[in-house]
Amino acid sequence: MSRAKPKPRPKPIIKKTVTVAPKGKLSDLDGTWSMNSVCSPYSGYAEDIVVRSGNFTGTLHGGGDSLGLRGSVSKDGRFQAYGNGTHVFAEFNGTITDWKTGLGKGEILMGGEADCVGTWTITRKKN
Repeated sequence: MSRAKPKPRPKPIIKKTVTVAPKGKLSDLDGTWSMNSVCSPYSGYAEDIVVRSGNFTGTLHGGGDSLGLRGSVSKDGRFQAYGNGTHVFAEFNGTITDWKTGLGKGEILMGGEADCVGTWTITRKKN
């Protein structure tokens, strides 16, 4: 009588530790921010985004148009904004990636005369 082959041992479970970026209070984001966006073949910039208690306003310049921005940041760092200009409109979605130094990034969807999908970054200015 032959013996059955032993079953192979299961592979060890490897635990992965995920470090979540620390969040802060919405007031930690208060101040003036700058934004850069690329929505090929267009690009834009803003130097005057003012954030107060999770809400913000500013103006994004680029491509011969200026978009008035309005938006908010939620307590978990989600960033959402809308912009309207003379010829284009845009939706911005993303996250604050570093609450301490003031960094964020995300996606921009533009419509109107500039129909494209691109990216944006936002940085808090040093006061």
